[in-house]
Amino acid sequence: MLRTFCSVQALQDHTDPLAHHHETVEVQVGGDVGRRYAAVSGDYNPHHLYGWTARLIGYPRQIAHGMWTLSRCLAALEGKQLGCCMSIEANFKRPLLMPGVVNILLSEKSNTDVSSLGVKETRDEERNGCTTFTKTDIFFCVEDVATQEPHLQGRVTFC
Repeated sequence: MLRTFCSVQALQDHTDPLAHHHETVEVQVGGDVGRRYAAVSGDYNPHHLYGWTARLIGYPRQIAHGMWTLSRCLAALEGKQLGCCMSIEANFKRPLLMPGVVNILLSEKSNTDVSSLGVKETRDEERNGCTTFTKTDIFFCVEDVATQEPHLQGRVTFC
């Protein structure tokens, strides 16, 4: 029986795996994203809905849901044959103000074993006679186009 699941964990600070990213996806984030995501998720916190409700809480404009930002980042991997997802690690850095434009950067951790997507494959050791398998780590960052400040950083591990 095969079980797959994804978990969100805190990403520890490592050396910058995105220093030489290999793929960039530009995303236009509309001002209505918070309301549309709220309709699906049920999260109607006022700082996600309208500029005027966000200003009441101290934000200059409404902000995107963190889970929407992570989901949109993972959607950038759609169509790539990467195997089953083992884990997702995410570190939410700062709010994503809407409307706005962000880049999703995809990369590997080191400068070796680069594929066309920019991922690194590593071979696990054989343990207790079990078959070895290959893992693929994709590092990602969602950053503001204008300031290049990160909103979200993380890693997805596939097998």
